[in-house]
Parts: sequence; C-alpha cells; structure tokens
Amino acid sequence: AVIGNQLEALWALDTGGLKHQLLFGLEFSRYQDDFTLAVNFLPPINLSVPQETATLAQLVPIPDQSLAGETSAQTLAPYFVDRITLSSRVEFFIGGRFDLVDYDKTSAVNQRDPTADSTYRPVPIDAQRDYRQLSPLLGVVFAPNDELSFYANAGSAFAPPSALVVGGLEPEKSRQGEVGAKAQLLDGKLDGRLALFHLQKDDIAIPDDNNLTRQLGDQRSRGLELELWVRPASGWYAQASYAYLDAELTRFNELERKKLDPIAQAIVAEVVDRSGNAPAFAPEHLATLWAARDFGPHLTLAAGALYVGMQFAGVDNIYHIDWALTFDIGLTYRQGPGLLRLNLKNLTNREYETRGFGAASVIPAAPFSFKATLGYSL
Repeated sequence: AVIGNQLEALWALDTGGLKHQLLFGLEFSRYQDDFTLAVNFLPPINLSVPQETATLAQLVPIPDQSLAGETSAQTLAPYFVDRITLSSRVEFFIGGRFDLVDYDKTSAVNQRDPTADSTYRPVPIDAQRDYRQLSPLLGVVFAPNDELSFYANAGSAFAPPSALVVGGLEPEKSRQGEVGAKAQLLDGKLDGRLALFHLQKDDIAIPDDNNLTRQLGDQRSRGLELELWVRPASGWYAQASYAYLDAELTRFNELERKKLDPIAQAIVAEVVDRSGNAPAFAPEHLATLWAARDFGPHLTLAAGALYVGMQFAGVDNIYHIDWALTFDIGLTYRQGPGLLRLNLKNLTNREYETRGFGAASVIPAAPFSFKATLGYSL
C-alpha cells in the first residue's frame, strides 16, 4: 500500500538580465508491503495430454527459496528547479531533490540449519536503514531560430533497495545524460525529436552464491530515440517513432540453479559471470507507426503497427524471442456527451511470445482480440 501527497509552488523573478522561473516542491509518501515469495516444484505433465493436475497438497517447496516478511519505507523529499532565461535563444535548468528515506524490513528465509540435523528453519533477516541522498539536475536549451532547438541534460537518481535484498541494503543509483534536437517544419505540419541517451545503473539486486538476493550487478544502456508527428491535411494525423537500445550488464554475477540433490535435499548451484551479456527483454529495435483520420466532427478512424525486435529471454542469452510485427485498428464515434470506441488488436493474429517465468520460459502473447468501450461525460 502507498499513501502520500505532493505540494508545489511557482515563483518568477528577475535578477539583473536574467529571468528565473522557480519551482519548489515537497513530496511525502509511505510505502508498506507484506510479502510472501514461495517457489514450488510441480508434478510432471503428460506432453501427449497437456493438462495441469497439480493440487495444493502436491506442491513440493524448493529449498532455500521461501522468503516472507514486511517492508516499509517513509520518504520526505524537498526539491526545486530553476529555469533561467539568458535570452530568447538560451535557457538553463538547474535543480535537485533531497530524499530522506526511513527504510525498515522484517523478513525470514527458509535455510538449512547444520546444527539441527540439516532441517530447514526460518532464518530472520532484519534491517533498518536511513538514507539521505541528493540527486542533482542540470540542463541547457539553445534555439537558433523559432523552428529548431538543441538541448542537453544530465542528472542522477536513487531508489531504496528491493524488498527481497538482504545484506548491505545500499540504494540503487543511476546516472543519466541526454542530448537531442527538436524541430517544427513545414509551417507546423511536421514536428520531430531526436535524442541520444546514456544511462548507468549501479547495485542491481540479484541472487548470490548463498541463494540470497544481494546487490551485485551494474547495467549500462545507451541508444537513440526518434519521433515524428505529421499533420498533412485537415483531419489527418500521423505519428511514428523508432528506438535503438544498446544495453549491457557491465557487472552481473548470477546464481544459476542446476538441479535438486535428492540426498542433500538442496539446490545444486553455481555463480556464473554474465558480465557483457544483454539484459533480458531489452529489444535492440522498437518502432511504432500510427495514423488517424477524422470524418467530420463525430467519427475518427485510426490504424497502427508495432514492431518489436529480437530479445533474449534470460541474462544467460541462450534463448531468444523472435521479432514480431502486429497491426491494430481503432474506431471512435462521438455524439454529444456519449462516446463509443472499438479496438481490434493483432489483426493478423500474429503468434509471438512475451515474458515468462525464469530464463527458459515464455508466454504466448494475446491473439486477435476485440474491445468495445462505451463512455458518457456528465
């Protein structure tokens, strides 16, 4: 459960030849999570007659994998942004956020007790941390004319650790930089944006060689994003986007569970260095195309396509999911305060896969589907 609130205030002032637009804010939130994570072996399934027959009594717990507990985090974060106008062509941004986080976790993991005939007992893993973190932000915008502008920004951020992490409980930190350009051409009929970015994340939570989730990973992502908005004629709209992503696990030691030892009743596992591999479910190429046409004031017809490139199913980069191209259509009719919307998804009934459980499983994506929405505004 999450409760919280956010307050903001704006203030404009001039200092000499500079114009300032100041934003001051204060955010408060409280997060609480009561969790139970249990992984069980299921009975075999007959491939000739693939029918699930498992019952609760048949579930076999996997040793060292049961984790339960309660996590709470209370955050108080003042922040500010100063938009400084040097001239009609140059603007600077400077800001920051200071997070004060009180983090508390009470949990237990099922582990073998070597002093008690190797039976499994809950081992308490409690932690309490106070985080004080400043996250700065810098940016600049240069517009040589009214149709073109260039920008650059850099900043950092942090987040409390996952509820599953044990040990040092360092916050997950990230640093990001971005440069880009925006253009408005053809008398406003064409808008475009191009951005290049670099993102570094440190202390990613992953399992270690003791079957416990610790912060043992770093990840680097860089790439580009291109977006176009076109209004070729009255009542016509089109939008296209493309993203290229080069993501790499720069430091990642994964615990690879091999099998269950029936004698020791324990998972046989080893730590494998995945540094240099690509993260799971991070496609290198992603593209969308969407167009809409208004037929008078009441009817709008839209159609689009989504392309998702090849992506790996696990950080071991052994199994991959093939690329997929899907098509959708939408129809909207408005009459006074009423609205009727029809959506047809995956028109060609393309068979493809999405994320599953673990590094060697995937789930079939939704086939062709139809959705109708009826709305009324008071």
